[in-house]
Amino acid sequence: MIKFLKYFFQAIIVYLLFIIGKLVGIRLSRIIFSSIFKLIAPTFKSKKIIDKNLSIFASEVPNVNKNQIVSEMWKNYGMTFIEYIYLNTFRKNSSHIEIKGDENLNIAISKKKAFDFCVRSFCKF
Repeated sequence: MIKFLKYFFQAIIVYLLFIIGKLVGIRLSRIIFSSIFKLIAPTFKSKKIIDKNLSIFASEVPNVNKNQIVSEMWKNYGMTFIEYIYLNTFRKNSSHIEIKGDENLNIAISKKKAFDFCVRSFCKF
């Protein structure tokens, strides 16, 4: 019964956050929720798991860079969280997608070869 109540209240919180995100709009919601996740999420117990996995993955990376990686990860989770309510919009409207070098993409598709793609916010151009 306690688990049920816990999950019930968690669901209410998530739905309220989704409603706020829908009312505010996608652009402002991304900023707000990336900031919220960046501030609040590191207080959860997953911090130990993140530190352990990051130290395995990048043992020679200085702590300053690790902190930046973790901070950017939480910001990305915040944006991803709020984008779930806009998935239908993304499916109907592809204005948020920009393809550069599509001739290379067409060549890779025609040759049935694997290709790399880069999302602007994560790649250096």
